[in-house]
Amino acid sequence: MERLMRKLHYLIILGLVACMPWKVACANVLITELTGNATTGEQKPVTFVTFLSEVRNGQDFELTSGARAVAVDLASGREYVANGPGKFRVDEGGVRAVSGGTVKVRALSASNLPEVKVVVARVSQAALLMRSLFKPLNILSSANTAVLTPTPTLSWTAVDGASAYKVRLSDSTGNTLINEQTQVNSLVIPVSAGLTSGRNYLWTVEAVDENGPLSGSAASAQFSVAPPETVRLLKSIAPQSGASFSDRVLYAAQLQEAGAIEDARTIWKSLANERPDDSILKKLAR
Repeated sequence: MERLMRKLHYLIILGLVACMPWKVACANVLITELTGNATTGEQKPVTFVTFLSEVRNGQDFELTSGARAVAVDLASGREYVANGPGKFRVDEGGVRAVSGGTVKVRALSASNLPEVKVVVARVSQAALLMRSLFKPLNILSSANTAVLTPTPTLSWTAVDGASAYKVRLSDSTGNTLINEQTQVNSLVIPVSAGLTSGRNYLWTVEAVDENGPLSGSAASAQFSVAPPETVRLLKSIAPQSGASFSDRVLYAAQLQEAGAIEDARTIWKSLANERPDDSILKKLAR
């Protein structure tokens, strides 16, 4: 629990220079929405600013005509909406227009937000790990993720010819908490299982018929239960109905950083459907 909370508060976006949320705002900002083209301007080498990239303190960026960038400073809890064409600078005061363009500032619902570290390659790898190595049964939920409830749902794909599924859940010491059979391809962990926050659990599922286990139709996965402090924090900053694209990106990134991969993926998929041409969102949604 302590390790996760330290991670939430100390990791800097994209693994760069640390920025404590309770100190003076570092003004490093996370690009949570981008339309049009944005570059680092006159700084060398000139590179493109992308969705979910970081623009650091002291750095300039330029937006072309019609371009729009939404940047969030997690330390101060402020959101900046920059509209091009123009040149903009990130400094201790946030994001400001240097020449041309306009910047609108909005206070987010929660200040001093947890730092996030959204690394597309790492996220894509995590998505691949969720895919079962056993065919044709594939695990669908509660795999390689932190769950936000002590009664999560385990689910998997149905297997042709299976009459039932044997499910076993054990803790990190090998103690069996659940060992039962079900005719459907999901199982809600009951309160009586006594899952504890901050601990890891292993579960296996195997398809069977009247003759016994079906060949190759088994899979296993791990999950952990998020600490109550993390659950409360995430609930307090969850975007309301009708929230902006940027707000939802930020919340998905924070779910991701808290280890709630599956909850984050649900939001990434929704965002990817809204921006089908965004390759980064496609990776995050896998």
